[in-house]
Amino acid sequence: MIKQDIPSTIIVNKYEFFETFTFSITASLVTLVGLITIFLSINVQHSIQKAREIYWEAIGFTYEEQDSTYFNSIRGKLRRNVELYRQILMPNFFNKIVIFIAIGSILAVVYIWWSYVYYLSTIEADGNQVNHARQYLIIVTTVLAAFCIILLMIIRPFFTGKIVKVKKIFNGNIRTELSTVSLAAHTIEILVVVDYGYLQIVPRFPFDYKNLKIETDIELYIPDAKPYPALKYISKCVLQGEMQMKYKVDGIVDLFGYDVKFNETGDINDSKYINEQCRIPDLGAGNGSEVNITLYLETKEGKLVVKFPKFIIEDIYGTINTLKPTSVQRSLDSIETFRQLRTKD
Repeated sequence: MIKQDIPSTIIVNKYEFFETFTFSITASLVTLVGLITIFLSINVQHSIQKAREIYWEAIGFTYEEQDSTYFNSIRGKLRRNVELYRQILMPNFFNKIVIFIAIGSILAVVYIWWSYVYYLSTIEADGNQVNHARQYLIIVTTVLAAFCIILLMIIRPFFTGKIVKVKKIFNGNIRTELSTVSLAAHTIEILVVVDYGYLQIVPRFPFDYKNLKIETDIELYIPDAKPYPALKYISKCVLQGEMQMKYKVDGIVDLFGYDVKFNETGDINDSKYINEQCRIPDLGAGNGSEVNITLYLETKEGKLVVKFPKFIIEDIYGTINTLKPTSVQRSLDSIETFRQLRTKD
């Protein structure tokens, strides 16, 4: 009988198949995570770039030349940009699903690796090698946990792209490149109603602004109104905060009366709760009285002067009229405040 030796090349280690199978699966999962990360990076980067372009475009709108057609279109442009900006930054449901798949794959890889180390500890393996494997695996697990956190942050462009949240743009206490007071000044319009001896002014905004203060100046020109012929009557009233009234001309206090209403929070986030009424005996149709309205918008960023077109009372008497600004200018008493804010940076 001839004895044949078994070649060493066909001697199979009883653990080799398990090792190969384990690392093949984990390598496939890690590759999948890498592909998912590349996909998310490209997708999120596109959204961040688009949001930045819209944000910068909105900033540029507020610096355009204020000609006769500027205020007829600027409100719609800024509203469109802000709404697009808001939609781009909304959470993407599909991206969330992809992120959870990637994190699930990472958890599966960690579980397989720890299971393999546990398997080594149950067989006749070198104890030192098993301990070294545990130490290395702890480090790898920590790195993968940090990577999972990064994956969760990828879908939040506020962290990865330094994108400003929409609610910060509308908060006058938070300074951003797109100034809250500037955005409010360029998007404001007022409803003016003159009827039954009352002049009523209602500011309207397309957005919910916070911490925005408004003051009004109403200049009334009454021709042949003895004993004050062609006299400019000026009043001022604060719409947010404690109501204040002051007059630059003595003896006409009885001619003016204001009714200022606020919402529950005191913020200007619902213009229907804010109106200003002015009553004077000479306010009526047929006397040629002319009214000029100026608003002062103020936040911690500074103060802007918003001027509206003059109108003759009998031209709008008994109707509801919408007035858009004719100019937005920096208030002189806010320039120093702006310089101090810039110096703090």
